[in-house]
Amino acid sequence: MNAALKEYLNSGKLKDFQNLDVEWKQGHNPELHVKDGKKIDLNGKSEEDMIRLLREQGFRTHDEL
Repeated sequence: MNAALKEYLNSGKLKDFQNLDVEWKQGHNPELHVKDGKKIDLNGKSEEDMIRLLREQGFRTHDEL
């Protein structure tokens, strides 16, 4: 996992998104698990990539109510 992704995942910024639970499992590859069982590999993603990916999957921030 790249340092930028690890920093973003640990920053707490993901708490801005509604209905998103983050579980950090040490030693596991970072994956986004979506309701339909789909898994998306997060290796190599930047903060901007993560935000775009979450929006594509239907997640919105609390400010976007």
